[in-house]
Amino acid sequence: MRLTEQESSLLIEAWSALKNHIPSKDKNKAAEDLVQTMLHASYDMENIYDEFYGLDTYIDRALNYIAEYEESEDDEEEWLDEEWDE
Repeated sequence: MRLTEQESSLLIEAWSALKNHIPSKDKNKAAEDLVQTMLHASYDMENIYDEFYGLDTYIDRALNYIAEYEESEDDEEEWLDEEWDE
């Protein structure tokens, strides 16, 4: 599912307002939680990346971290499928 322009704007505004109240040591985790929440709501990772990347360093780190994690999970699943087929 793709984020609408209105949804993207609302989430960006909410993050911008809330991050000022989050202690610095917790901002990376909060950004990861925001991205994970969008993914669990069935929004497309590529769309989230397109809409949010470059707007905030914490969100950028979260997107990169989660994208890397998902890619490694996909690689592991492919490896298991290949091993099972042999």
